[in-house]
Amino acid sequence: MSTITDFLIDISDNMSKKLPIAQKAIKDQIIPLLNFSEPIGMRTFLSIVKSPIVINSIDLGITNKHDFTEKIDKLPIPNGGSPIGYTMQKSLEAMKEKNADKKRIILVTAGTETDGGVYDFEVEKAKKNDNVQVNIIGLGLSGFEEKTAQKVADMSNGVFCNLDLSKGNDDFAIKSTLQPLIDILNGIEPAAAIQEEPKKVEPKVEPKVEPKVEPIKVEPKVEPIKEEPKEEAKPIVNEIKEDIREEKVEPIIKEDKQEALYEAPSPKGVIESKNDYKPSPVYEEPKQQPKANIVFEDKNPIDSKIFVAGSNASEETKLDTIKEIEAKNFEISNILNENMKTIQGFLMKERETKAEIEKLRNAGKESISKIEELKGFNKKAQEEIDRLEAQIGEMSIKIKEFKAAQTEDKEAIRRLKQIDEEVILFEDKEKIHSNSKKREEYTFSLLQKKYPERVVWINKEKKQELGCDFKIMFDKENIEYFIACKGVPDSSKTFFLTKHEWELCLKNNRNYQVYIINDLNENPKVTIIDNLMGWILNGRVRPYASKNQKVKADRVMFTLIA
Repeated sequence: MSTITDFLIDISDNMSKKLPIAQKAIKDQIIPLLNFSEPIGMRTFLSIVKSPIVINSIDLGITNKHDFTEKIDKLPIPNGGSPIGYTMQKSLEAMKEKNADKKRIILVTAGTETDGGVYDFEVEKAKKNDNVQVNIIGLGLSGFEEKTAQKVADMSNGVFCNLDLSKGNDDFAIKSTLQPLIDILNGIEPAAAIQEEPKKVEPKVEPKVEPKVEPIKVEPKVEPIKEEPKEEAKPIVNEIKEDIREEKVEPIIKEDKQEALYEAPSPKGVIESKNDYKPSPVYEEPKQQPKANIVFEDKNPIDSKIFVAGSNASEETKLDTIKEIEAKNFEISNILNENMKTIQGFLMKERETKAEIEKLRNAGKESISKIEELKGFNKKAQEEIDRLEAQIGEMSIKIKEFKAAQTEDKEAIRRLKQIDEEVILFEDKEKIHSNSKKREEYTFSLLQKKYPERVVWINKEKKQELGCDFKIMFDKENIEYFIACKGVPDSSKTFFLTKHEWELCLKNNRNYQVYIINDLNENPKVTIIDNLMGWILNGRVRPYASKNQKVKADRVMFTLIA
């Protein structure tokens, strides 16, 4: 099972004072676990005035522990911006072209994107076509940067290890923090990678049961009516008004039957016969009951109707009065039923209104929570804007200093042109041609070992001005590297590029390499400039000669510093 690993190392201003911790962590904990029989690459990245620069310190291929460790030790002094998104895009594109069972990126960074890229978007986009695991070693990340790093690690089934800068170079703290990544390098994948996807369970929808509201039944209370036989005159007890009840009631004595009767108010408005009456020697005042003075269309109270139907009323009048009372009672019952239905409707609406009010309250609470969250994001965004503005101010100062230095360089060049001294003729055509052929033969043998069956020697038969001496083919149509073979004539370490070579380098600055061959006849020494523009920006190559030299036109001079 093959694995490809690409290291992306931030060398921007964000890594200032943090780079030694990153170097120690990689050398002590990561490098010992790497399998150098499998492809491993290293890219360092920064940006100058929003122009991203990605340096292929080690090509994505077979390397060795010594070279890899040396590259880590010689990482340049941090400077410039941090184009994480652009670098992630380039690494993912390179990974896409490689065939391997596992593809792994290890990002080492201490800050946030400064060039407008969105590296979590790049990882999410690449995930649709290629399964690349992204692991991140952070150096004191916090806030938005920490959340973004964790998000990228989670979505790609990688890990995020955030080193605590307050503990410095403490070995135990570094190893404890990097333990998840150490497990991956030992073949132990994160738990999320082996867990099975849970079965999707459809939510059970409970049937909505509407609360059943039982109507309140109001039974009209109708008192029984007792009717006396016609052949015998019977006294009738009637209800009287409140002012009549206060009067004294005298018993009525009939001569024929000698029976004493009296009229007493009935609290329920029931007509009683003499058979139901039991005389008492002492008259007791009946308990006064609260009565509703119910008024109908004729505006007369019910008790006045009963009062009219006295003892002198005919039997037909009594029956009519009783029927009228029953009709009134039935009408009252209907009114009460309608009122109860209306009240029940109001109660239902009240419950619905309370539920709506509760929903609105909850929605208001959620809105307030969202507003507070947005305020927090806004505060962080403002802090980031302030930080970026401060960086822009610092860059403006550096640009002014650079322009001032450039002006000084121009003045120095003008003065040097006026100096009349012995100059060195840099090019001897015959000598150069002879040495050039030998250097190219030696370089060809080196490249054949490193890139077997992929090397094209352009000048093998005839010298051609194509801007390079060798091409390393990625496939039949695509070129992976352009290589120029050079030598230095003396201890000055100065070499030149022709017009065509310089133009080709500018067009392909990230994959244009220069092989410097010294002491070819005795003990050949090879210096490989794997990215000329990167070496110039890092100060390892200077774009001028170290002393006065006279050369042909259309030549660009360079001097090796390291």
